[in-house]
Amino acid sequence: MTLDYKDIPVQIKPHFKGGEGEIHARITEDEHGKIMHGTLPPGSSIGLHTHEGNYEVIYILSGAGVCIDDGAELPVAPGTVHLCLPGHSHSIINTGDQPLVLFAVIPNV
Repeated sequence: MTLDYKDIPVQIKPHFKGGEGEIHARITEDEHGKIMHGTLPPGSSIGLHTHEGNYEVIYILSGAGVCIDDGAELPVAPGTVHLCLPGHSHSIINTGDQPLVLFAVIPNV
């Protein structure tokens, strides 16, 4: 299977997972999980949340920010990969002055 994300409509989600601002997301979802290409404008964030029944792998494509990983603040930049396993909590915050663009895979377990 291949997915062409330019053919998937952008969803603007305010306060995604309880975060600040909004995320502009292209999401595909089925019984196996989700795949998302997302853009966080400056000052926006994905709120702190815990993964239950799935996990998440996030690859940062561009921009800069901070990942809150089980309470620890870790910088993220292009090429950074963040893994949040089941039962763990995380958040992504765009702390830069440019959009933070990410690609996330969220398989169900």
